[in-house]
Amino acid sequence: MKSNGGTDAIPHAVLEAALGEFTTKGYADARLDAISSSSGVSKRMLHYHCGDKMGLYRSTMNYVLSLLRPTRESLQFTDERPVDALRHVVGVVFDCFADHPMAVRFIAQENMHPVMPLEESGAMAEASPIVLAFDRVLLLGRDFGAFRTDVSAMDIYYIVASMAQFPTLNERTFHNLYSLELTSEVLIDRLREMARDAVTGFLTASNSWKHGASYVTTTPKRKIQPRLVDEVYADDQDDRDSDNDNGDVAPEFTDMYHDDRQ
Repeated sequence: MKSNGGTDAIPHAVLEAALGEFTTKGYADARLDAISSSSGVSKRMLHYHCGDKMGLYRSTMNYVLSLLRPTRESLQFTDERPVDALRHVVGVVFDCFADHPMAVRFIAQENMHPVMPLEESGAMAEASPIVLAFDRVLLLGRDFGAFRTDVSAMDIYYIVASMAQFPTLNERTFHNLYSLELTSEVLIDRLREMARDAVTGFLTASNSWKHGASYVTTTPKRKIQPRLVDEVYADDQDDRDSDNDNGDVAPEFTDMYHDDRQ
């Protein structure tokens, strides 16, 4: 039975065991026997649910992505004050990465030593609820005149994801060099506040970016839908684009951390 990458029918114990095995040993050295033993599920049932080793890896990838994306409900904000709404969404996204270090390591390993074809990884990506949430925060802030108009939701996502993953990926080095336990509860709480402060300061800074409406995005490689913020501020964007010589366009982006959960 060939797996389509879904996780609904696969026992949670199998996904957790596979996540640990693939992350600690890599795809090549990971063994189905070890996953079977750790999960308490027979190897025959692993083949039934996942088809083969690649099928299990594909399902594990989908499981990891579900861990690293918040629910739409958790991203919702009721506070109409832009900074408070921003800090809420930043905190929710930060905690998704901080709470799942093994998933962070799995993604880092897949980026360094790719197992899945790029096209197949891309097929898992859809419109991100995280990016949409940041877009809504930007829209709220700009309506109040509180936030810069030359920063995209992807810029904010980049900052938060980078800061949230850093403790997990650099814990040993920082502990050895500086005696800092980056993943301790105390430091995670402080680093979450640092991320909130960093993004708030970034969006309320008086300086402006002169080469478009985003730092990290340029011309999209695939057809995408226009951003909510760009649609609302289309006239302002046209004025900015006319001043730019490099022709960069800030698109909406899709990402691998999307979830359809309501």
